[in-house]
Amino acid sequence: MEFNIELLPKIIYKYRNFENEFHKRIITHQEIYFAKTSEFLPSYDLKYSFDREYIKNENNRRKYYKEELKLENINDPIIDNYIKENIITEKLLDKLEAKSREYYESTFGIFSASETYKNENLWKIFADNKKGFCVGFDFIKTFPLNQGFKGPVEYVKNEDLPKDKLLNNNNFDEFKKYFFNWVFKLPEIYSDEQEYRLAETIQFQEDRFKIVQKNLIKVIIIGEKMSKTNQEEIIKLIKKHLPNTIIKKLKYSTSGLKEIIVE
Repeated sequence: MEFNIELLPKIIYKYRNFENEFHKRIITHQEIYFAKTSEFLPSYDLKYSFDREYIKNENNRRKYYKEELKLENINDPIIDNYIKENIITEKLLDKLEAKSREYYESTFGIFSASETYKNENLWKIFADNKKGFCVGFDFIKTFPLNQGFKGPVEYVKNEDLPKDKLLNNNNFDEFKKYFFNWVFKLPEIYSDEQEYRLAETIQFQEDRFKIVQKNLIKVIIIGEKMSKTNQEEIIKLIKKHLPNTIIKKLKYSTSGLKEIIVE
């Protein structure tokens, strides 16, 4: 994915649930996680699927066989035979789609964050309804440009969400285009989330975990509904493990959003 480095955000934000011990490791161990595709909750997000109409179209299949078999034209008798012997059924596509999902599940990890720490819906869903916290990372230094595939999510109409045409996957450029669209396109109704993503190939399960340098965790923002007990605990943890990280607290009111620096 190509983008202007000057347009990238300096800091991206990850919303976390303080009641989740795994989420606390971002403070205590400076550890982030590259999720499996199945761990993204919404039904539209990273759910691999075929463009079945395209695949079942006989003309598209003939073009595919022509290229694969290096034949002169799409009406070659050899292609006639392939079309006859290789019947495309919904059951077959189900099976192939499931195998592809397993491959993506084991091969890729996705880290997602947001350009904003002020999105109330993200606070609600991923930060325990404002009782959690939000961590701000130095985007470029935490995720160097030569590491993985990264960039902003593009928000599109539902009909423009990607589906793998499959028959084009022998063309690397076409496959790469589909992969980027699969990771970086979401429905336009979520555009206010201002999401950024980083995708990396995964060889071993431990590859899903990455340690971030302490100085790259710039700020931790405490949700306005976090209990007094948890607030005292998180401040204590931050001061112990990330003494140079700024601590803020958000407060929503009729006059707008206030940010309070926690001493």
